[in-house]
Amino acid sequence: MSVVLSSAGITPEEVAAVAAGRTLTWAADLAGTVGAGQAAFDRVLAGGARIYGVTTEVAGRSSFDVPTGSRGAYQIAMLRSHACGTGPLLDRHAARAAWVTKAASLAAGRAGCSLALLTALTDVLNRGLAPAVPVTGSLAASGDLVPSAHAGLPLLGEGDLLDESGDAVPAGPLLAACGLHPLTPGPRDGLSLVNGTSVTAALATLALLDAERLVTTADVLAAAGVEVRRGHRDAFAQAIVDARPHPGALRTADTVELVLGAAETARRESGRSFHDAYAWRCVPQVHGAVHDALVPVRAAVSTELRSCTDNPILDGDSIVSGGNFHGAPLGIPLDSATTAMTVLAGLSRQRLVGLMSSPGLPKSLVGAGGNFGLGMLVTTVTAHVLQLSGLVPASTRWLPVDEAEDHVANATVAAFQLRTALDGVRHVLAAEAIAIAAAADLSDRPAAGPALRAVHALTRRTVAPPGPDRAMSVPLTELAPHIHELAALPDSIRRPV
Repeated sequence: MSVVLSSAGITPEEVAAVAAGRTLTWAADLAGTVGAGQAAFDRVLAGGARIYGVTTEVAGRSSFDVPTGSRGAYQIAMLRSHACGTGPLLDRHAARAAWVTKAASLAAGRAGCSLALLTALTDVLNRGLAPAVPVTGSLAASGDLVPSAHAGLPLLGEGDLLDESGDAVPAGPLLAACGLHPLTPGPRDGLSLVNGTSVTAALATLALLDAERLVTTADVLAAAGVEVRRGHRDAFAQAIVDARPHPGALRTADTVELVLGAAETARRESGRSFHDAYAWRCVPQVHGAVHDALVPVRAAVSTELRSCTDNPILDGDSIVSGGNFHGAPLGIPLDSATTAMTVLAGLSRQRLVGLMSSPGLPKSLVGAGGNFGLGMLVTTVTAHVLQLSGLVPASTRWLPVDEAEDHVANATVAAFQLRTALDGVRHVLAAEAIAIAAAADLSDRPAAGPALRAVHALTRRTVAPPGPDRAMSVPLTELAPHIHELAALPDSIRRPV
């Protein structure tokens, strides 16, 4: 099923779907909306108005006029000159998502870009193409100027596209092989391609969806740990969370109770402590706070995907200039999310430590014929958590470009840092899953709850049961990209197929 792009924008889930290969179609009125914007812009231009980036140059040279006969060449020169990024390339999904978010911004009809530009973006997406975009260069100030230029040049048959293996190849021949012709940019299309927050928005969108899945994954792992350790479920009782009803805490407690199912975990058995360590007892409060920290990120991303982040923009038949290209509305919540995900990883680490010395289980979860068990997983996980704790909020670190562009958002770096944090969280949660599955195998009781059964099944797809000592690097690395699959468990119970 195609994703439908309208002038009202697109959802985070739809961006991810098109980035993954779903086709993009237009709402019935989209051509009319964008065409009307183009016509309005043409009228303003024909009326002799001075328009930033169109009849004038940009940034510190905006006082210089662009000769009428050179305006088309200036739009192309803008793309070429701004394509000066460095470093490794964005992965295919992120690079395609940048095209999708650019299309969503232009679909509002406020930029006055050509209908041909939106058509070109749709065509390359629907042919399965992806631009080659270096990761370093954006300040998220006047938008993502540098990476956006790299994403825009292939539409003109210049720059590079990614082949199926992710390597950069010249755009022109690949466009031709797909039956596509290079775009001849309209009078402000170069400006529309470099301006705006499309790259940051793309990274933020994919990171948001990953983060939401990983928090729910952590909820499932916590439930599985409670069962395998014969811990207490009182901490997830309705009376507890109702007494301090933060939305995230309510959500986490509901999820844990759901995926624990009928597992016979201890409550207040004689001779045992009244409660577990904080790593399990405070899961609703900590995981819940992480859930809540992602709410502003979803709000910011959702707003961005139905916004025009170009400049200047149309206001009826006039042109107004402002700062919609500035990335602060994304950067600040992204930094908060990175902090939250680091806290999530830290609590998972503590549960891993607890699993290494749980009553009734071998110390360090040593299997038959082993000596060291899984104890060294704690070292690797600790390294991940320490690396994440060193990520300083990017929004607080910036340098001015010139007297006009005197504040930058650094939001693209904030998005990359969140992606780095998420990669660390995946590995930390995967290590917790490995320990839980090992504990289940070494226990004298079969898994009863859905969470423990799901964690064990997922882990055993790539990780062998406890036994003689072996290197765990490969199993951990292979499990980490799949750990988010546990996030589907709660909904599968609530809405069985």
